[in-house]
Amino acid sequence: MLLHAPLHCSQWTPSNIRMSLDCCNERDSLAEQLQMLGAETILTSNFEPRCTHVILNKPQRNEKFLCALVRGLWLLDTSYVKSSVQSNSLLPEEKYEWGNPKATHIAATNPSIQTYASAAYRRRVAVQNGNGCNPFSDWRVILALPKDKVESMRRILEMGGASIVSCSELPADLSVVTHVFIDSKKSGLKREEIQSLLASEAKCLKAEYIPAYLVNDSSFDETKLKFELPPERASRNESNFSSSRSTRRTSTRS
Repeated sequence: MLLHAPLHCSQWTPSNIRMSLDCCNERDSLAEQLQMLGAETILTSNFEPRCTHVILNKPQRNEKFLCALVRGLWLLDTSYVKSSVQSNSLLPEEKYEWGNPKATHIAATNPSIQTYASAAYRRRVAVQNGNGCNPFSDWRVILALPKDKVESMRRILEMGGASIVSCSELPADLSVVTHVFIDSKKSGLKREEIQSLLASEAKCLKAEYIPAYLVNDSSFDETKLKFELPPERASRNESNFSSSRSTRRTSTRS
């Protein structure tokens, strides 16, 4: 399934431009300025699917950025707003787009920001050119993660076309599952259930795989993000028994 191409500001009427702001210190001030230019602003902390642009201080690996990346939206530096106000109209985006070679005045302060910015630009161009398929099409996913991470990951994956399979009761036929994202300490699954998933044909991965897959830079290595079940801890009785045997051996040598 192809995503709809993000249009330039010049192709929208101002009332159809919906800009989400992810810049805490200046958010309210920038929102007021954008509204004066006729754009609708979105101030929610979570990603709003209706938005057409995201204004941010820097790309970072959070839900709003990753959802915008999936959609191939315009990700613009805050200087876009200030320059538009000076021109009294919403300007063309390219010179203010994170990762765009034309945006020469926007400097990435570290390699991670540069990686995220470049990925956002590549994705936006791909969608603009009609090559932006949903990145998670045909994925059927189990999220065995802490509760505070599940909803955010669910929104990112569903935004990209994935279907979520409940992990409260594993399906009898595990062949319907294509991907499993697991946190070894807070998965909510029994060890035997995790072993069954590892024995299935599904890819069992760490949650860090999702942003790495989306960014997909030269350092992406799927093998490093595969989930491996930690060794089972010995029970307290076994541990005490082992310790006792070790103590006896030491005493005998003495």
